[in-house]
Amino acid sequence: MRALGLAIATALTLVAGSAAADDTMPTKREVHQAEAAAQAKERDVAAVQADLVLANQRLQASAVEAAQAAEAWNGARYRLEAPSDVAMALADLAVSTVAEGHW
Repeated sequence: MRALGLAIATALTLVAGSAAADDTMPTKREVHQAEAAAQAKERDVAAVQADLVLANQRLQASAVEAAQAAEAWNGARYRLEAPSDVAMALADLAVSTVAEGHW
């Protein structure tokens, strides 16, 4: 029991001692350094926000380009299939001509 009391007293002394050390006032130099560090972090945040805006703009431009490419692909596919329809019609005509004996 006595050891427990001694341990508690030691812990309280250490806590009180460290709390007293925290009561010191910062110097003007420390305040200026802290303000400069805060301003630097503010600039860092602004730079990251600007990077995000630019990245979002690039993303939107890429989405537009992707949509345009998809439309171009669909158009090319349609134009590619159109001659196949003509070829099928000509093949049908040829088959019917041969079947009728008009060749």
